[in-house]
Amino acid sequence: MFGRLIANWVYGGFLAGLLLALLAPILVHARPLPLVITFLCLPVYMIHQYEEHDNDRFRQFVNRQIGKGEVLSPLAVFIINVPGVWGIVGTANDPGSERKSTHHRGHRGHRGAQSYFCQSLPSTMRLIPSRRWSTLKLISSPTANPLRRM
Repeated sequence: MFGRLIANWVYGGFLAGLLLALLAPILVHARPLPLVITFLCLPVYMIHQYEEHDNDRFRQFVNRQIGKGEVLSPLAVFIINVPGVWGIVGTANDPGSERKSTHHRGHRGHRGAQSYFCQSLPSTMRLIPSRRWSTLKLISSPTANPLRRM
C-alpha cells in the first residue's frame, strides 16, 4: 500500500490542490492579504506538480539529464514533495486557526512588540525580529549585506 502511495502521490495532490483552491474563499475569509497569498501558494503548487510529475516525468528527466543514473528514487521524490514542500508550506500558514496574540518582555525588561503565534504570519515574516531589543534588522534596499547592526 505504501508503495502505491509513493508512486501515485501526485494524483492525490492534484485533487487536494483543486479542493483547497475551491475552498480558499471560505478558508481565508477575513484574513490579511499576505496570509491569503501564502495560503494560495500551496494549492497552486500542488496543481503545478501534476503537470511536472505526471507519469514520473520529473524524476526520469533528472536521472537521465542531470544525474546520468539513478539519483532520485520514487521515495526521495515523495519525501521531498509531500512532507518537505506540502508540510512546510501547510504549517507555515494555517488559515483555519484563530488569530491569537500575546505580549512578551524583550531584552532588559523592555516591553516587546505584540507577537502572533505561528499561524498568523507567513514564515518569512517570523524570521527576523524587528524591535529595538533585536540586534539585527532587515533593510529595505538590496545590498551585499542585507542585515545591519542597530
